[in-house]
Amino acid sequence: MIFPICRPAPHEGFAAMPAVAGVAVPLPEVARLVAHAIDSSGHPASTIAKSSIDTAKDFSEMDPSLKGSHFDSSFLSRVRNDKIRKPNRGKLIVLKLTLLRLDDPGHLSWSHEQRSAALGKAVEFAKQVSAAVAEARVGSGSRIHNGTSARHARTVELFGAQGEFLLHELEDSSTGEAEAKLAVLHKLSGDGDDARYWTILAATANPDYAPPSSQHELFNEARRYAAEYHRARDVEAARMYLRHAADFGDAISAFQLGQMAELEGDARVAINWYRKADELGHPHGEQSAKRLSRQTDTHEDA
Repeated sequence: MIFPICRPAPHEGFAAMPAVAGVAVPLPEVARLVAHAIDSSGHPASTIAKSSIDTAKDFSEMDPSLKGSHFDSSFLSRVRNDKIRKPNRGKLIVLKLTLLRLDDPGHLSWSHEQRSAALGKAVEFAKQVSAAVAEARVGSGSRIHNGTSARHARTVELFGAQGEFLLHELEDSSTGEAEAKLAVLHKLSGDGDDARYWTILAATANPDYAPPSSQHELFNEARRYAAEYHRARDVEAARMYLRHAADFGDAISAFQLGQMAELEGDARVAINWYRKADELGHPHGEQSAKRLSRQTDTHEDA
């Protein structure tokens, strides 16, 4: 989604848009997305920053990665004015959640469904900003896209936005988690050479890292990452790990994809994944496919 350019009067704590010869200079897309979200709320920086503390604490129960992701007014000013190369994903999510809460006086009585919906909107906002970061780096000749790293190019080609996100995570600094995730993805894609490369980097960044030593452990890692992203309401990332694992032969991942599709109301896709799970040896794959087929036939007859 591309938001219309908005140029309200600057709020407390924010610098006005720079001007050249009296003409407003458009902000880069990353800063513009953030500026639009902030300006549309009508709340001053100090209020947003103060509220982010309670927001991060409250939503860390649903997404543990948000713990400690609150921010101060200077963060808002820097990201709004394009002074941060890659805004922290957790802080972006907390920012959007904070704005949603401030816009709704009844947020303290939100139901679980309302809180989940708010977190989903916040994750989508963070993904929009991350996509804008990726586009900006393509245009500026980032080292990820400058043609000198065939491995990075293959990662982006194979895994799209998720590959971009993981590459950006390790570009600034890394604990080895992004490299480990890339190693798993490349291994599941049948790219052993790149998998070994990312495994070495993961072990270098984190000496305690123990790579999967068997197919069973590899599948467990893929499902663990999928569960992590699913808890963070990044369903597409979760689905990607499960899909690659299922394509590589993991019956449990195929079955979980069927469950996800069924919960989303897509019976046809769910049945196909349940049948795939059955082919791979899942004990409940055939039963689930038949059950859902009967239910679908009954609804169509009705």
